[in-house]
Amino acid sequence: MADNKSFADIGLHIMEAGLSFQVASLLVFLVFCTLFALKCWHRREELDPRFADLRKLGRFCFFLCGESRSLLRSTYLRASGFRWWKHGDLDR
Repeated sequence: MADNKSFADIGLHIMEAGLSFQVASLLVFLVFCTLFALKCWHRREELDPRFADLRKLGRFCFFLCGESRSLLRSTYLRASGFRWWKHGDLDR
């Protein structure tokens, strides 16, 4: 336990920076996944024809959708946890 409020604030600020960095990095990764999905969709004919059957499978689409969903969920949980932490009992 910290002896005074300034030491406690240092720990809270470090936690705040870590959570903010996690949310920012997840959002950047989500942007790159979205760009990858859009490139795969718009340039279907230009991609390697050996893998055309693989891309036509529903599993490939499920992979892209699942990746996006898991990233959005993880980002939401981190942001909501941050909001709870910031306005919850830990801040007092």
